[in-house]
Amino acid sequence: MNEARAARIVKVSDIKAFLDGADRAKSEERAVTDRVRAVTREDDENVVFESRDTKTKVTLHKSYVKKQ
Repeated sequence: MNEARAARIVKVSDIKAFLDGADRAKSEERAVTDRVRAVTREDDENVVFESRDTKTKVTLHKSYVKKQ
């Protein structure tokens, strides 16, 4: 493990700020199938990948990635 990147305790407020900031990023949407849409949100610090069922309006999968 890199000594400069030692683990630290993360506060709940830090996690909430990360998720909220990522969800506010500009989004692009594309059809995967007639029923499924892929949504990508990206800014300088984060990327969010989401797949949605357009019939039920349910999020099927969502991934948050913090850029290095």
